[in-house]
Amino acid sequence: IIIAKNAPQNVSSLNLFKGKVEEVRDLGNLIHVIIRTNSEKFLVTITKLSQYKLGIKNGSEVYINFKATDVKVL
Repeated sequence: IIIAKNAPQNVSSLNLFKGKVEEVRDLGNLIHVIIRTNSEKFLVTITKLSQYKLGIKNGSEVYINFKATDVKVL
């Protein structure tokens, strides 16, 4: 799952959702980000560098983009 600050354009993956960061979990070099969309919550793993570059924090508005084959429903 890809996190973006702006809506991605001209990409092959068709699953695009706007959401808000509900929680950021620091795991050392990796970060778990819980993102709430209108209907679902997504757990996305990013690097600490990506968190810094994107300014990801609780309450941030973001877009997530993914191919359906990359997601597991729990």
